[in-house]
Amino acid sequence: MIRKLKPKMWKREEIIVLLKVYLTAIEGCGGQDEDNTWDIVSEKLKDQEINASAAHCRSKWNFLLKMYLANPTRDCAFNKHIKQILDTIKEIAEKDDIKQMEEVNEALDHDKNVSNEGDESVSYMLEELDNDSDDQTPPVDVQIEAATEDDVVMALLQKLSSKIDTLTEMQQRHEANIQEIHRLQLDTYESLLKIKDRLGMDM
Repeated sequence: MIRKLKPKMWKREEIIVLLKVYLTAIEGCGGQDEDNTWDIVSEKLKDQEINASAAHCRSKWNFLLKMYLANPTRDCAFNKHIKQILDTIKEIAEKDDIKQMEEVNEALDHDKNVSNEGDESVSYMLEELDNDSDDQTPPVDVQIEAATEDDVVMALLQKLSSKIDTLTEMQQRHEANIQEIHRLQLDTYESLLKIKDRLGMDM
């Protein structure tokens, strides 16, 4: 059974203090709606002899936000504080978006460089293998007696195996970079959802 929150009677001055403390808490946590944000707000209010639980603070903010969104231009002492809070959330979100996009672009650039290095290495390896095949043709001198056909084949197989191991390692690094890009994209999406939830609480 869900217990109904007992209403709290807020004084005008207490509401203004609530909005100011909430703004400070948002700036302190980087605009993220952390679970303990309202606990922090409640504790700060108690320091100023305002007895309000975290649930009371959040409920009051939700109500004030609804009133503001219904009429943002209304001349009200609370509206300027609410607008300041929303502007701060938006500013922090934009900075986070720019930072995350820079991280994504950096990861993409790194991934592109790795891919180019991989292409160059593959071309070099194939060319080297061709050269190795040419070099393995026994010269017409005493060394032809020392090298047998099996020795040549074995040497080529060993080099080819080594090249394949190198290519496999590079491919694994390439896949790891792609996974990191996907992770950054997911983090960006989750951040946007949090901002959206904050702006539309209980609406």
